[in-house]
Amino acid sequence: MNYSDLITLILTQLRTHVNSDQFLEQFRRSKAFVRHRKLTLKQVVAYLIYSKKRSMDIELSALQRQIPDIEFPDVSRQAVSKARRGILPDLFKELFDEQVETVYKHAACSKSWFVLAPKRIQLVRYEEPPVQVDNEKLMFRLIRASFNQRRKTLVNGLKNSQELDFSKEEIEKAMAETGIPVNVRGEALTLAEFADLANVFNKLRK
Repeated sequence: MNYSDLITLILTQLRTHVNSDQFLEQFRRSKAFVRHRKLTLKQVVAYLIYSKKRSMDIELSALQRQIPDIEFPDVSRQAVSKARRGILPDLFKELFDEQVETVYKHAACSKSWFVLAPKRIQLVRYEEPPVQVDNEKLMFRLIRASFNQRRKTLVNGLKNSQELDFSKEEIEKAMAETGIPVNVRGEALTLAEFADLANVFNKLRK
């Protein structure tokens, strides 16, 4: 599947989920969106996904064009911010994970690697992986977990992640084996260090 078809597929999946009351209901907090409100769960989710931090008038106008089957009332940004508290964060994790799986499953470029170059926004494409890792999905889970909580050490980030089930002792043992200090933060690690860490964790569970 080429890039254009892949993006079309991802956007189609995203729009299907946004329009599915059954899907969205799984991520509604108890007692949220239960009474008649100006903003519905579907409208808030659509706004959060499609908005681009522009003025409210421009955002609402753009949303009407992009998602014509969902009506958007004239509301303030503060109203949206308040309403979003009724949505469980797991919703966005679910959507992200599905997009990642779609890329792995369908992309002809799935063996290509992209690295964000420092100092500027630039994607560098590698035809061959720049690091050797036994379990790519585990490495990406480690990377996500290390950035999930601001100003947290890598140990705490991995220990508190819902995607990982390693104990604090296992985490510290793996870090010691790779020579990574236990008080380091996730953003300080290189891709190679994440790969080494993933390989050690992978061996722990074999």
